[in-house]
Formats: sequence, structure tokens, C-alpha cells
Amino acid sequence: MNKFGEADVCYERALQIEPDNVSTLNNKALLEDAKGNREKAKVIHEKAILIDPNSPYSWNNKGHILFDEDKIDEAINHFEHALEIDPDYPEALRNMGLAKQKKEGSESALPFFDKTLKIIPEDIEALSYKMATLVSLGRHVEVIDIANQIIKLDENNISALLMKCNAFLETSERYADVISITNKILKIDEKIVKALMFKGIALKRLGEFNKSLTCYNDALKIDPKNDAVLVSKAVVLSNLNRLEDALSCAEESIKINPKNPTTHYNKACICALQMKEKEAIESIKKTLTIAPYFKEKIIHNECFRSLQSNPDFLALLENY
Repeated sequence: MNKFGEADVCYERALQIEPDNVSTLNNKALLEDAKGNREKAKVIHEKAILIDPNSPYSWNNKGHILFDEDKIDEAINHFEHALEIDPDYPEALRNMGLAKQKKEGSESALPFFDKTLKIIPEDIEALSYKMATLVSLGRHVEVIDIANQIIKLDENNISALLMKCNAFLETSERYADVISITNKILKIDEKIVKALMFKGIALKRLGEFNKSLTCYNDALKIDPKNDAVLVSKAVVLSNLNRLEDALSCAEESIKINPKNPTTHYNKACICALQMKEKEAIESIKKTLTIAPYFKEKIIHNECFRSLQSNPDFLALLENY
């Protein structure tokens, strides 16, 4: 019997005795969804709703399936029904926050996560959703506070530890703290690529370029196609004046993700340092085509000082 088999048998027997038991129907539907039988799960939830249209659980559970199917408007409709019945139903509030975020943007999600946390202040799931939402809004100081709340409840919560590291890197010079936290993460799981990457960034900013490079190499052993790590490795190789290696690394990252403007930007920097003006300008053009907002970074980057009198470079900036 598979891992679902025993539960399946129990629910079937229960429904033979009491076929209209809404709680059993909901549990059976959840089981079918876990087994990958999504359409069957929806049919069972619909039956539960017909039997008891005032059950918030049935509306929420079907809404969750619709959300997973990217039917966001229908999902929101179902979550609204659940919350009309029980305005303080935490799971429906969390789900509504996720659906609103997908439809209307991050700001619209926060009130639902906040209301959940008023009801259950130690709800790690709601705290995690709020933390991720604040990251997407660039509100990194608040992220640190939420991450600390999660870590207080679960000291080995890797997501919160990583988010805290990222927030430190974005808002402060607490590089020693980042190294300490990433070391803790890597003791829990030595194959967390983001931990190695954040540690590499912190070491790089402290001028420990060789140690930083070791972190990126370790990360690439785990995930050789990670373009973000390759970009960071290329920067460190440039700092070590290993420009040919840096260029190879940048070109590899472009092959993996040619739509990442940072990969082209880094290649442009490396080419400029090598006095390869034509190649640098070509990479700058690719950068600006993908992300015109890089223009300010390009104007103020010392790497491109040698291009300041190049008419092709000046014309390119004028066009953007």
C-alpha cells in the first residue's frame, strides 16, 4: 500500500457510512490533490460546498487549488466567500494575501498577512510570507525585524536566516554578521548555494578576495549553471586582476542567462579594463537594451573612464 493508501481507505469507509460529512469530504479532497488528482479534488470540494455553503474550509480549499492553477480571479472569489463566513480564518487570510499579491502587487498582500498575525502572532507561515513580500518591496530594515521574529520561533529557519543576510548586505556594513550567519546555515546544510554566495559577497566587501572566490567555487560545484554566482565570481576575479578568467566567467554567465543585464554589464566592465573598447561598448548596448535604468550606473562607473571620449560610447548613452 502506498503512502496515501491507508488514509484513502479510511476516508472511503467514512464516506460510505456518512457520505455528506463535509469535514471528511474536505480531507478526502486534500488527499486527492496531494496525489495529483486535482480535478477529482475540485469535484469533491464542490460537493462539500453544495452540502454546506457556509463552510469556510471548503471555499478556501477549492480556492487554493484554483490559485495553484493560476486562476487567480476565481481563487480570490473563493477566498472572499471563506472570509465572508469567517473573517478571522487564518489560512484564507494567508491565501488571499498571496492571491492579491499575484493580481495587484505586493502592497495589496500586506494587510492580509498583518491581520493573520494579529490573530496568531507566532504564525511562521504568515511571517514568512510577509518577510518575502517586504523583500520584494525593498523594505529591508523591516525584513530584519520579521526575520528575527521567525528565528526566535525557529532558530534554524534557513529562509529567515538567508533573508536576514540579504537585508544586512542591502542596508549596512555588517559583513562579519553575514559571515557568522552563513556559517551557521552551512553547518545545517553545506549545500545551500545562497549561503555560500552571501558569504562570498561579504568577504569580497571586506577585501578578502581569495576567500570570496573559494565560496563562489564551492557554490558552483553544487550549481554549475547559477548565473548569479558566475557574475559575482567574475567581479572577484576582476578584483584579483585575473581579467581573462573574469571575462570567461562573464561570458559563461551570459550563455546561461542572456537576459540578465548584470551579466552584460560585468562583461562591459571587464572589457573596458582590458582596453577592449569596441567589445565594452557592444556589451553596454546589450545592457541598456535589456535595462535602460543601468544608464546611471554606467555613467558613474570608474571602469568606463577610458570610454569618456569615445564618440560611440557617448552616442550610445545619448540614445538612452
